[in-house]
Amino acid sequence: MKKLVCCGLLWSLCWAAHAAYKCEVNGSVIYSDQPCAAGKSVHIAEPPKPSVSNVTASERKLAREKAEIKRLESARQKREAREEKTRMYAERREVAMQKKCGHLAQRKKWAEEDAARSGSFRARETAKTKARRAAERYDLECRR
Repeated sequence: MKKLVCCGLLWSLCWAAHAAYKCEVNGSVIYSDQPCAAGKSVHIAEPPKPSVSNVTASERKLAREKAEIKRLESARQKREAREEKTRMYAERREVAMQKKCGHLAQRKKWAEEDAARSGSFRARETAKTKARRAAERYDLECRR
């Protein structure tokens, strides 16, 4: 039953696609699905068929455009590959810098702990100097 309904629906939709007529009646244009009864029929001529020279010129133009598209696509792929390589390089540098800064921060912390625990005056001054230098190196390399 569903098939019958679908076929009927499709048939009714296709029926509207049949011939259409353009008629002039009293100076106005009317479109209809029936031939003109009281007016004159306007004939629309078919477009001329392309000549052989037009076809070959069109084929050459198409070939040039395809070659240009291929060249542009290749250039885009190369550009994207360069950008990807640059992005990967930047990511690796960032990871390496984070690792280095983590190591320097740890050394700075340890030097500060050593300075706080040192016993004698001379050892304390040496540890403070070491802690200050570790802090300066951390600031120099990791503070942006």
